[in-house]
Amino acid sequence: MSSKVQTYNAKRDNATLLAFLTPSQIQEQSETGKIGFGAVHNFKTADEATSIAVALQAYEDGMFLVFIDDQEITTLDTAIQLKKDQNITFLRMTFLTGLSW
Repeated sequence: MSSKVQTYNAKRDNATLLAFLTPSQIQEQSETGKIGFGAVHNFKTADEATSIAVALQAYEDGMFLVFIDDQEITTLDTAIQLKKDQNITFLRMTFLTGLSW
């Protein structure tokens, strides 16, 4: 987890004033399903302990699901043994309001 917090904080320390994308960057990002400038709007760095606590609370609140291959991990105390070539999927849930326009 600490490497993700370090990556997040590094983006805040090395923010560029004006970002742009080359055609090759656009092509590369389009393959992942998201094209963005990587602009930083919040320069506050993250605290590792707080980030872990927030992630665990979000999991307990059902804000995202975790699957290893086709099996959902339903509790934080589930024992897992990761093997080579297993797929780990984090699925972020989006709740709809039910309003119609």
